[in-house]
Amino acid sequence: MVTNALLQSTTLSRESIRSIVETSQFDGLSGPIRITPDNHSGLMPQALTVLVARNGRWRLATS
Repeated sequence: MVTNALLQSTTLSRESIRSIVETSQFDGLSGPIRITPDNHSGLMPQALTVLVARNGRWRLATS
């Protein structure tokens, strides 16, 4: 994410890099990652699911 911001930025100023990072969007292992000024984790609520490995496959964890 930081590498992409550095490559996209026309200057190495902190403000420029932060602005690019705070508008980053990409597909992560757990789903879409959307960084915003208010959400620095970037995870969408639907990406926060607990999985367990059972019989060689991923399954939703049940209580």
